[in-house]
Amino acid sequence: MTFAAAVVKTPQIRNMLNAKSAAGVAPVSAYTETFMYMCSVAYFVAKDLADNGQIDSFQEYGENVFLILQNVVIVALMWRYTKPSAGHVLACLAAFGGFWAWALSLPNECGPVVACTVERNAASCLAVRPCQSLLIALPLPLMLMARLPQVSVHGPRGPGAGL
Repeated sequence: MTFAAAVVKTPQIRNMLNAKSAAGVAPVSAYTETFMYMCSVAYFVAKDLADNGQIDSFQEYGENVFLILQNVVIVALMWRYTKPSAGHVLACLAAFGGFWAWALSLPNECGPVVACTVERNAASCLAVRPCQSLLIALPLPLMLMARLPQVSVHGPRGPGAGL
């Protein structure tokens, strides 16, 4: 784990605090990025719990914990400055909690993806594959989805600017 992971988002947090604004922060990006880091943490926590019932591989995912914590601060500041409805905040919190519960409930081994997501019946699997590997596969598409809303359609100079 690197020290940089613990402070990588502090400039953004500092800028939001100084400006008392969440301007430029796309909520979808902040939420999706938080889910992205949660995937890795949930994978390793579930793996540890399945292996020996203890959390002992923190060095493998610790930096993601620090990134989640920083994202939580960014989301909290975003909510403070944009003042979303209580329903919006509750829906987001329910989505984060629901995702965490789903991720930790994935069986360690199963067959087809439907066995992971619908049946949750490892006994009926045709071929043994780790269900939890879904958590390792999700971050790449989530990262792409998190970055797209931050990309400006017109670039930094605005519409109509010459090349």
